[in-house]
Amino acid sequence: MSKVSSNNIKACLLNPNFLNPLGSVISKKNKKAILDIANAWNLPIIEDDIYGDLYFGNKRPPTFKSMDTKGLVLYCSSFSKTLAPGMRTGWTIPGRFREMVIRMKLNTLLSTPSINHRVVSRFLETGAYDRHLRKLRHQIKNQASAIAVAKHFPSDTQITFPKGGMLIWIVLNKKKEKYQNVRKQKPIRMGFIHGGLPSR
Repeated sequence: MSKVSSNNIKACLLNPNFLNPLGSVISKKNKKAILDIANAWNLPIIEDDIYGDLYFGNKRPPTFKSMDTKGLVLYCSSFSKTLAPGMRTGWTIPGRFREMVIRMKLNTLLSTPSINHRVVSRFLETGAYDRHLRKLRHQIKNQASAIAVAKHFPSDTQITFPKGGMLIWIVLNKKKEKYQNVRKQKPIRMGFIHGGLPSR
């Protein structure tokens, strides 16, 4: 708590569920502890939960917003990771910051295409979105399987075991030729980015 005061923190931006790139999740206990600090200092939390629906277990991890009693959590999510990257359609539950969010939205982007809203609305109303999510989670979980990956990677490869999300963190031997060989493994049907990119 002393760091909140000494550093003059104005807000806290968190991606609590399946954080890119490690797929880590803040535990419910730690979420409550963070929220207690936020409540004590009247500190807004901006919760970016774009991967929250892509869980592999039986239950979705809880959000900060679900435990928010003071309206301090500004919850944000998107359909870009679950429906289409170019859709540019998301939503927010802004709590006490509703009017501020509306003003900022109008100042930065007057509106998104109405066709996008209609497509998403139709998906939600008919239950198709929930069916789509179940299928997508199953597909991603299978693709993320360490068993499938292990067939194509060197034996000394280290692989994370995420509980959700779309990414796997893979640590290869430092020999560059191994990395080049992995990129050629078409049967995996995965895209690769160098670890230096998210480490910056």
